[in-house]
Amino acid sequence: MPVQRLVRPVGLVVIAAVIGFVLARTLEKPSRPSDALTRAASTHLLVVHYPGDWTSRRPPSLRGLSLEDPVGIGPTGERRDRLAIGTGRATSLGTLPAAFLASLPRRPTPQIVALGPYRFDRYLDLRPRGAGATVSVYLLATTRATVVATCSSPHPSESFTAGCERVLRTLRLARGVKIAENVDAAYALELNQILATLNEARLAHGPDLMKHNLVTRAHAARRLAAAESRAAAAAQKLPAGIAVAANDTLVSALREAAGGYDALARAALAHHPSGYERAQHTLAAAQRRLTGAFKALARLGYRLR
Repeated sequence: MPVQRLVRPVGLVVIAAVIGFVLARTLEKPSRPSDALTRAASTHLLVVHYPGDWTSRRPPSLRGLSLEDPVGIGPTGERRDRLAIGTGRATSLGTLPAAFLASLPRRPTPQIVALGPYRFDRYLDLRPRGAGATVSVYLLATTRATVVATCSSPHPSESFTAGCERVLRTLRLARGVKIAENVDAAYALELNQILATLNEARLAHGPDLMKHNLVTRAHAARRLAAAESRAAAAAQKLPAGIAVAANDTLVSALREAAGGYDALARAALAHHPSGYERAQHTLAAAQRRLTGAFKALARLGYRLR
């Protein structure tokens, strides 16, 4: 019994330039007279102001997240709370160094948070192995280096993290240092290339899904399954930075589409109408997830056209 229902190829969505950002909530902490930001700390790249009841402290040692030219500050007394600010290298905008990521129990998802005039990539309440502390990390990509701030405390402390963010709001860069775009052009370019290759396969083999010959349909579906799988594997390797969650959704959607096309091929060869229909539903669900991934990328500042 021939299967008449058809699956059309999904259209291409291209990722391009910046249009805006999604901002996470900042942590607010009421200030007291003793909290007045009367002291200053500086490096060759930046200056910050901090409360009068804070003092210079030794920056914490975090495996895989070494800072160049660091300053360390924190409340006076026996407390082990520390805010360290320096510069470091990131593998991509908004991406933590691989060695530091390896020390975490799971891969964190960054947020974008506005602190003063700048937008930082924020990783809240990380628990690196061997650190003995809860650490929040803030990244600010500049044209000279990546500013890295770590806010660490022996135990999770929203009040101290709010204090760290209050200090970071005062951060000013040295003359001539500019902010790098939060959107990673390298990631956008590589994703464009992956999607363009996938779209070529869809345009080449998609029309054969409309043929009456079931063997022709099956061959086309298998080629499309292979193309979706290759795109998913390539996208998974991208250093997505702040787009890591959206990129993970995109990879998952491509894999789901690959499974749907594979099921479509098997159902066509087996002359199995209900299996063919289930495969179509799988492909429709994959398309919805892919659309969701593109919308998430757009909210992060990647323009779709």
